[in-house]
Amino acid sequence: MKTKVILIAFVALFLIQCKSTQFDAKPPFNIINATYNNWIGGREGVSGIRLVFNYESQEIVKFQKVYFAKKEGSLEINKKEGKTFLTGHISTSTSRDITIDFDTKKEIKNKLPETAFPFELKENEAVLSYLQNGVTKFYKVENIIKTKTVFYP
Repeated sequence: MKTKVILIAFVALFLIQCKSTQFDAKPPFNIINATYNNWIGGREGVSGIRLVFNYESQEIVKFQKVYFAKKEGSLEINKKEGKTFLTGHISTSTSRDITIDFDTKKEIKNKLPETAFPFELKENEAVLSYLQNGVTKFYKVENIIKTKTVFYP
């Protein structure tokens, strides 16, 4: 019984914290435009979302994660033709590679189940997390334009 009460309190605190997340109104970067597209891989069940943010910044920004379509993904910085792009990668694959064994050490590479998504976003919105002075901050990007789905053979 005591465990249930603690668990409920923890979940309630987590949900309150997520709903109260404040977005940074003046980040150290400027998003010029943003697009996303779905992609489908050459194997059954392999797919994902690719987000591209064209941005400018006078300082080096340590980007952490992107949150989009009720999933979180990784970010990488790319430069092309004098422009800086932030590329987000989110897996939507349905194939599951899990290990089930009596030796639990062999199961350590299994992915943890997904947790509650921390933001309420529209279909064309994403959140970028980044570090500034050792503090994680969040910036909401709106009006992301959907482009054509890419099929890989």
